[in-house]
Amino acid sequence: MKYVEQVKSFILLFLVLLSLLFTFLIWNYKPDLLPGDSPKNAVTITDEKKTLGEVIRPYRLLFSTEEEFRGTSSTEEIDTFITFLSKLEIKNLSLMDATISANEINVMVRTKNQMTMFFPTNVPIQAFYDILSLDEAKESEASFNRLIIDWSTLREDQHVRLSFLNTDEQSGYKAEAAVPDIAAFEQLFVKRSETFPVYAELERAKNLSLYLIEGPVEATQYEYSKDEIPVDTLKSILFEDPTIPQKTSEGTQDKYSDSMSQLVLDTNMKVMNYVYPAAESSAPINRYELFKDTFDFINEHGGFTGDYRLASMNTDRHLVEYQLYWQGYPVFGSKEPLTRLITTWGEGDIYRYRRPYYLLDPDVFEKSIKELDAGKDIIQHIKDTNEVNLSKVDDIVIGYYLTENVEKKVYEMEPGWFILRDNSWTPLIMELWGGDEYGLE
Repeated sequence: MKYVEQVKSFILLFLVLLSLLFTFLIWNYKPDLLPGDSPKNAVTITDEKKTLGEVIRPYRLLFSTEEEFRGTSSTEEIDTFITFLSKLEIKNLSLMDATISANEINVMVRTKNQMTMFFPTNVPIQAFYDILSLDEAKESEASFNRLIIDWSTLREDQHVRLSFLNTDEQSGYKAEAAVPDIAAFEQLFVKRSETFPVYAELERAKNLSLYLIEGPVEATQYEYSKDEIPVDTLKSILFEDPTIPQKTSEGTQDKYSDSMSQLVLDTNMKVMNYVYPAAESSAPINRYELFKDTFDFINEHGGFTGDYRLASMNTDRHLVEYQLYWQGYPVFGSKEPLTRLITTWGEGDIYRYRRPYYLLDPDVFEKSIKELDAGKDIIQHIKDTNEVNLSKVDDIVIGYYLTENVEKKVYEMEPGWFILRDNSWTPLIMELWGGDEYGLE
């Protein structure tokens, strides 16, 4: 009997230590992924990850000088200016006092000694908290599609003024930033901009002006060898278990389905459509959260396989689209999503994901030079023919049209002028002559 108490004590000590061990293991347990986390498997299309600044890029910088407009769409030039601005401490962000009419915005853009950044859609100002030193934007739900930098009083008070304009809502925010190195600012914003092409303004009654490169433009045509994202990579990214989906084929469509989701590949167009019905949601979501969720989803699996930029957003439909750019110009195709990443966000996960799964080989197969019509001639032709309803045009830009040459087994990228209207693009020269050869959507 004398050993009974010792055995009891030993058992009690063992149980206490076992309890402590289980508690430690529970506290330190980390599941591989929580429901809705992305990517579903540790597979990526590319190892390259994008920054917010690379995806939220303006498509044009326009400088108003003493004599004329000068501008650029060069990605390298745009990045240079944004990098400079990111080093300034921007303060005193506040709502402008009154609504701003289209005519007043035109006057602001026209005012001397300032630069305007043009964005294709309304950008959440919160996103610029991550790009510029703009702490006051961290909690703001405002958005803008034009950013004006005014340096007209720089030499008097060592400050520049910033105007974040939402042309759709005719509203704006203003802020200011001290410039510690005035000489460096003037070298970049004044001297450097003098080397950019001259732009012409196309004025419209009670509407925003359009801005086109005034002279003829030499643009490069490209041919690329074909490549595509492996189907197994797509399945591993999108399905919880990539071995489960069953394949069925019909014509040019290959379908991969499990009990929860479906991936459809158009093997002719080289585009995919993925849907996960369980994630469908109509719950309200603010603009920044919607953008950030889709950006993170694509970025985590290396899905920005080119210079894709934020192109449009619809918070009611939870829809975010990213447009492909090449050499600073947007790229369009015969049918979307040939040159776009189109996402619909759901309840904590992607609901629908449409995109191309071809890859443009970075090594150009062949290229040649094409001279485009001068912007001033385009403007004059529009005025003379009256065949384009300018009141419904959002912009006129140089872009690329992407097609597949089946015989040569290459992708061809041809430059030209395009009209933007209701988030759709039309080759300008075909529209002027009453044609619709490309049938862009």
